[in-house]
Amino acid sequence: MCRVALMLVVLVATLGLLPTSSASAVPRDGAYIIVLRNDTSAGEFAHRHGLTPRHLFRRVFNGLAVSLTDAQARRLASDDGVVTLAPDRQFHVDAVQATLPGGSPSLPPSIDRIDAEFAPIVATVGIAVLDTGIDLGRPEFNLQGAISFVAGAPTAQDDHGHGTHVAGIAAATVMPSGFRGVAPHAPLWALKVLDGSGTGSDSSVIAAIDWLTLNGPALGIRVANMSLKGEGSDTANCGVSGSTIVDPLHYAICQAVQAGIMFTAAAGNGSIDASGGVPAAYPEVITVSNIQDRDGRGGAQSPPNDDAFSPTSDFGPAVDIAAPGTAVLSTLPTGGCLLCSPTGYARLSGTSMSAPAVAGALATYVALHPATSTVGAPGTLAPAGTALIAQAKPQSDWCGFTGDPDALPEPMLYVGIPDGDCGAIATPDSDGDGLPDDVETQIYGTDPNVGDTDADGCGDGKEVGPAHVLGGQRDPLYHWDFYDVTGDKSVDLTDTLLILAHFGHGPSDDAL
Repeated sequence: MCRVALMLVVLVATLGLLPTSSASAVPRDGAYIIVLRNDTSAGEFAHRHGLTPRHLFRRVFNGLAVSLTDAQARRLASDDGVVTLAPDRQFHVDAVQATLPGGSPSLPPSIDRIDAEFAPIVATVGIAVLDTGIDLGRPEFNLQGAISFVAGAPTAQDDHGHGTHVAGIAAATVMPSGFRGVAPHAPLWALKVLDGSGTGSDSSVIAAIDWLTLNGPALGIRVANMSLKGEGSDTANCGVSGSTIVDPLHYAICQAVQAGIMFTAAAGNGSIDASGGVPAAYPEVITVSNIQDRDGRGGAQSPPNDDAFSPTSDFGPAVDIAAPGTAVLSTLPTGGCLLCSPTGYARLSGTSMSAPAVAGALATYVALHPATSTVGAPGTLAPAGTALIAQAKPQSDWCGFTGDPDALPEPMLYVGIPDGDCGAIATPDSDGDGLPDDVETQIYGTDPNVGDTDADGCGDGKEVGPAHVLGGQRDPLYHWDFYDVTGDKSVDLTDTLLILAHFGHGPSDDAL
């Protein structure tokens, strides 16, 4: 039977994510990032020179972000405590296209395409969304905290829309309509680094990474999504040349990666080589291209432009994996922001939509394989990231795609466990709950004649409590068992131990 296990939730402050599709970075007049020697206090340095810092950096490096006149910049460049004086680049979001759905959404085709609905739901690994923020009141999110790194924005409330859409793709909970993200119920942290116009800076992003590196591992955050792009390229050796940090953003990301945080990044939407933009060009992040899918099925069943590389997606050697990113259905705020929708949902396109799908898949993979390391070395991906890419489908497979413009065939994201054949045509569905009979019997081990409103493999009659939409997560040790996550979310260790002790007899023990 479906049993109850309660989870501990740590409440902390968080930040918000980056622009829609992609962004371009240009130096801002007078805006600088100063990297200081470790024996130089950033606060004392600012006071001594009469500076008002926008951000202080403590974990990824010792430094600050400030505005300087040309004369100040020349003077500080020769200060003995200064290691690097770098321009603080500005990011702008590209335009995105939105088509509002008519009503309550169903299972998004992008989820169906990678068979994410068949993967175990294990909500234990946190995802940080570095973007325009997240709509803090949405019931679809297991939001654990929110922090704004944007001047003039006291909270991480999404006043643009992009971050909320990204968060929904990664981790929206399972709704009665079937709508969901790749990793439902995964703990989310909103790290706001872009304002309501979709504009941000290197220093805001670095400040969020600084916080993430310091706090993320203890909070269970192992994945961070950056659906943004700025001007730049791979600065080898984590942005260090000799004893000088020439690229503070790259250096900060490397520090976070070595602390156990994996990054997913949008390749960009300029139909160009992704190696010309950051963070996509950095070898320490998983860079994602955009695949068009029209029907949630593999094999190009709905031509034209089905299961094909998007003509707007960036490509090249920096790209690690592909994912659905065209007309992806997800959440939006309902207020008056740039991308707000009166229905609370819309379809957006771009590699910004592809990257969070991989972020959700990473969170699921790490939850199911906790022994696989999320720590990466300079110039490499973490073992968990490499393993997820190895699980992906080749372009030549039924689950693959056509039209890749380069000779470097990144694979197609795949999440289903076991293999569900990439949204293959459904077999009979006796109870009309959205789960084909063979999926219920072979994957979930449940009764195909018992309705399952939230499509989690745990029949409505067996869910604990009246709000079955909140329940039905797989047991992390015994994948044939499901348990509910209630609104209480406190820990009952005795119940948990009894549950784990009970399920030692195989799938038949938990058959419905």
